[in-house]
Amino acid sequence: MKVSIKNFEDGAYAFAVQELCPKIDDWRKWCIPAAVRIFAPTAKDYINKNRTTLMSSGYLDENNNIELDGLYDTFHEIAEKVGPINQPVPIIGSLTLSSKDIETLYKLIKGTVAGIY
Repeated sequence: MKVSIKNFEDGAYAFAVQELCPKIDDWRKWCIPAAVRIFAPTAKDYINKNRTTLMSSGYLDENNNIELDGLYDTFHEIAEKVGPINQPVPIIGSLTLSSKDIETLYKLIKGTVAGIY
C-alpha cells in the first residue's frame, strides 16, 4: 500500500495522541503532539536527502509516495528478531518501542488513508 508523506505524518501524530499521551499526565502531554507536527518537515527533508536510496530500495516511488507495507514488513521482522529498543526522545525522555508499536503505527497510518484518523 502506497501512502503520502502527509498520511505518514498524520499516522505518527495519531500514534503520539493515542499511544503516548495517555501514559503522561504533565505538561509533556500537550507538547508531544505539537512536537510531532513541528518536526514533521524534517521527515520530508530526510526523504528528499535520501530519495535515490529510498527509491532504489522500493520504499519510495517517483511521486514521493511511501511503500508502507514494505516498510512495515522490514521493521516488524527486525523488531521481532532483535526485540524492543529504548530511544531517547526530547521532552519524553526514554521511549521503549517494540514490534507491537510498529503494528499500531502501521494501522494508524492505514487509518489516515481510510479517513478514520
